[in-house]
Amino acid sequence: MGACGIWNAQNEAKFEKWELNRTDIPPHTGASAWLYRIFEHQAVCGERKALENDRKVNELLRRQVAAGSCPKTIRHRAIIWNTPANNYANFNNWLLDCWGIDSVCEMIDLHGTGLIDTRSRESMLRGIADMYQTSTMRAHTKGGSELMLDDLWEKYAQYRADMILMFDQISCKGVGAINGLFEEGAQKRGIPMCRVRQDLMDPTSISRREMRGDVNVFMQTVMNETPLDPSLVDFDDDESW
Repeated sequence: MGACGIWNAQNEAKFEKWELNRTDIPPHTGASAWLYRIFEHQAVCGERKALENDRKVNELLRRQVAAGSCPKTIRHRAIIWNTPANNYANFNNWLLDCWGIDSVCEMIDLHGTGLIDTRSRESMLRGIADMYQTSTMRAHTKGGSELMLDDLWEKYAQYRADMILMFDQISCKGVGAINGLFEEGAQKRGIPMCRVRQDLMDPTSISRREMRGDVNVFMQTVMNETPLDPSLVDFDDDESW
């Protein structure tokens, strides 16, 4: 199997992860899905060893779903949309540990998943070009509107989510031009949506503590929730790296 065939198999493993996370026992929790996908796409696409690792991980995930058990308490299933906060990779884990919010689907995890036609050299080159065009932070942020808006409502239904976390990421200009469309769409569908400010690689302009604060206020005032772990609601991590 050549590199393009291996990449197709990696994508098929990714599709299985999506299906498993649509179950009542979503096994791919925290930042493990989106963070790995970024590095898989950019560093090890078409690598046989990476595919072997994918298959081992999927076997573990299948066992967890079959056992019907989850090591974490899950109160809410969230879709996380827009560019992730690379300066705070542990944010998803904090959501789960503090509030029981499981990020069952994240926008950055949906890129570059078209299968490559391996029947000829020409079709493989075309498939590789398509993969680059739909790479991380590319397809959704470059449009059209069906990718940024329609995909959100579709994934919300597919993953049986009950809330949306919308990153307002200022380095890439956020989604300022269509913020109102997201809000109108969520209101029309009766979907609770929390906007979380962040600055991609820079935690000094918008701190991790402020990001958590946006979620804390939303969970307490909109969702009427109490934290799973009150000690995680507010803490000082300004000097962490």
